Amino acid sequence: MVKTSERARSPWIAPLPIALFGCVLAQTLLVTINFQRPVVPTILQSIGPIASTWLFVLGLWLTWRLPGTTVPARRFWQTIAAGQALVGITLLVQIPDFFDSPIPEPDPLMSALRVLGLAMVVIALLRLPIAARNRHERIRLWLDAATVALSALLIAWYFSLSALPDTPSGRQMVESVLVTTTIAVIVLAAAKVVISGGDTIGPMMPRVIGIGFVIEIIGIVATPLAEDRPHISVETLARVCAYTVFVVGLAFESTVEHARGAPRHAGKRKISALPYLSIASVGTLLVVELSNETSARLVLAAGTVALTGLVVIRQLGAFWENTRLLGRLAYQESRFRSLVQNATDVIGILDAEGIPRYLSPGIEHLTGRPAEDWVGMRSLPAHEEDLATVAEAFERVLSDTGTAIEYDARIHHVNGEWRWVHVTQTNRLDDPAVRGIVTNLSDVTEIRAYHDRLAHQASHDALTELANRSMFSEAVQKAINRNNERCCVGPPMEQGCLGLALIDLDNFKEINDTYGHTTGDGVLETVAERLRTGFRSQDLVARLGGDEFAVLLEDVNVSAVERIVNRTLTMMAQPMTISGHALRVRGSIGFAEALPGDSTEQLMHRADLAMYSAKTAGKGRFARYTDLMAGHADDQPHQAEEFERAISRGEFVLHYQPIVSIPDRHIAGVEALLRWQHPELGLLSPMKFLKTAERLGAMAALGRWVLQEACRQEAAWLEHSPLSAPGYVSVNISPRQLREASFIQDVAAALASTGLPPNRLIIEISETATPHSPVLGILNAAHELGVRVALDNFGAAHSALYLVGEYPADQLKVDRSLLEAAEGQKVNAGISRVADALGLDVVVKGIETAEHVAQVERLGFRLAQGYHLGPPVPVVASALTAAR
Repeated sequence: MVKTSERARSPWIAPLPIALFGCVLAQTLLVTINFQRPVVPTILQSIGPIASTWLFVLGLWLTWRLPGTTVPARRFWQTIAAGQALVGITLLVQIPDFFDSPIPEPDPLMSALRVLGLAMVVIALLRLPIAARNRHERIRLWLDAATVALSALLIAWYFSLSALPDTPSGRQMVESVLVTTTIAVIVLAAAKVVISGGDTIGPMMPRVIGIGFVIEIIGIVATPLAEDRPHISVETLARVCAYTVFVVGLAFESTVEHARGAPRHAGKRKISALPYLSIASVGTLLVVELSNETSARLVLAAGTVALTGLVVIRQLGAFWENTRLLGRLAYQESRFRSLVQNATDVIGILDAEGIPRYLSPGIEHLTGRPAEDWVGMRSLPAHEEDLATVAEAFERVLSDTGTAIEYDARIHHVNGEWRWVHVTQTNRLDDPAVRGIVTNLSDVTEIRAYHDRLAHQASHDALTELANRSMFSEAVQKAINRNNERCCVGPPMEQGCLGLALIDLDNFKEINDTYGHTTGDGVLETVAERLRTGFRSQDLVARLGGDEFAVLLEDVNVSAVERIVNRTLTMMAQPMTISGHALRVRGSIGFAEALPGDSTEQLMHRADLAMYSAKTAGKGRFARYTDLMAGHADDQPHQAEEFERAISRGEFVLHYQPIVSIPDRHIAGVEALLRWQHPELGLLSPMKFLKTAERLGAMAALGRWVLQEACRQEAAWLEHSPLSAPGYVSVNISPRQLREASFIQDVAAALASTGLPPNRLIIEISETATPHSPVLGILNAAHELGVRVALDNFGAAHSALYLVGEYPADQLKVDRSLLEAAEGQKVNAGISRVADALGLDVVVKGIETAEHVAQVERLGFRLAQGYHLGPPVPVVASALTAAR
């Protein structure tokens, strides 16, 4: 609703009531002076009615021009103004006649104009909408208006009849009927407005209209009583008084702020006394006429019967409506009671002391005890850790009326468990219908448990239940901040008060390659448990990814670190049996102490150097970072330059292994595999240099080169031999490379510079790129470019199916050993269903023999990759030909 804020009193309306009060005084004075005999010329008695009529028209004109006046209200005031203007015109035309009589006899034209003006007023009143809530209330209002109108008709007829001579002429009878009918219609219109209290005009105007018309009707009825005094006009005086009342109402109307479209009748239903006063008036006249043997007695009796009928109909309608409303109220009460009684949420009312006065049956679900056991008790069984929260919230509720206070707390159940509830409390002590604290309790135990599980999954490794990289990095940063604060105030603490250990399993890839990823996952779980047991209970153990672990140690000295680490290395080296295989797994551990002013990256970097030092010394060892390792760190820029030089000299090369369509041995695509043609060490596989490249921060540049070169080569094949070129080139992307902010720009730049269609590039990711990292958004962005995505080693890790649902994958790559290890058929059926449901291609890797080819073909897979079908080869003309 838009409130009309600019509505204000018009400066021209305020003086109008004063002027009209002057007219009333003047007219009253003239009537009084001329009451006994004509003293003042009758022409002076015309000034009051003429002036008051046109002042009324002026007030109506100013009212409809007020800012914010609605269209229906403007039309209402304009119609009345037009009707009154016609009456004013007739008065001006009749000014010469006022010299002879204060009530000049109008000619037919003036009479017609006056009747037309009166009709316009009546029409305006009748067109006002009835402010009723429903059809039954509208009928009731119309019955009330009809009752008032019929009473007015009878009263007007009675008094006009009494003024007639014993043998009235036909003209007198017609005039009497016209006057009576006119009065009845006017009263009907006025009664309709007064009783209904319409929305169109101000809330005061219906009463003002009613009072004004009553005054004017009194003047009309009293006029015959002054027939023996033709030199005065009671009707004219009454009209001036009525106009004065109207204009006073208009002055108040100009100050009313209307809320457009907001019904004013909303709220308490009003009862009008007019119908009952009307019936009482007619009844009084009937009692007076009972002793007279006249026709008036019969008419009044018939009118009384008609009025009684209207009242009976009205009361029957009201009775029916009340019955209907009571039925609806009973239904709503029953429905509300059913909702409250069967809701698992608790609705309660507490007094100002916090003692329950009412609790819905849902309390039994929360506590195991019925509501009757709790009503009147001092408090509900809240957890002692939540008592302060509950007390503080209750104090806030008591001091803040109307505002809902919300909090969570635990409540005790008779079975011994604590249920989490969400509490909403509102102070309704000042509400007579409530007089208490309205309290709602909702059981949120399962929701909180679900959120806790989500939070745990977001911060823990799903396989080992250890902290993941994200949680570990956050914990390290907080510990460093605490350590820096302690080291900056008071005496310096012993070096090594905070330390970080990095653990890397030795030769873990061989376990995966030999026994499969299921066995590898079992090894990781066992190692995680041994790390938890080997380190202290307060130490935070995390899995960073793959076979890399880390431990954060606080408040520890160097001697304790060596003792703890050596104990852990001994435990790790003990034999373990995984999937029926007896295995012995060792790990290399590097440790670094935090120094004042350290950052997380600096501490991790030193621990990483120590761990690589342990591996270099023979693996299965422990190394603590020392200054001797700084020289190796200082040499990193030289090693980084060596990598950059290798890229620029073309020492890094790509070998391409074909991905073959089994039925027709057609090359569907190729996988680009990185090699380093080292000038001194010969051809190096990625296992020889990728970790060093990651440690030196050279992976970003190396990854950009691989993308660029693979796209360039595929584009060259497509340009020179479009019919025989591989359908796509597949590039392995490491998790660290995916986390680079410029990765998507690198992919887009490689495609743009080489002109390779995006659908001919596939980027491969492994299960180490977990869905909790930002990898998902990056892959979605790559997918939007048109690049396809392959999930490598599908099915080998616990999270593979989850990855398929999370990532925008186009291809799955599974190892042949997975099909063999699980009897082929069951795994094949599962993978086939997943691939078919998601519309994915499946590539089987590790095809080493013709029997492997036959097995894959028998299982129904179409694409395969392996040394039997084609080894990784450099780009030479014969390579793809040989592979075909």
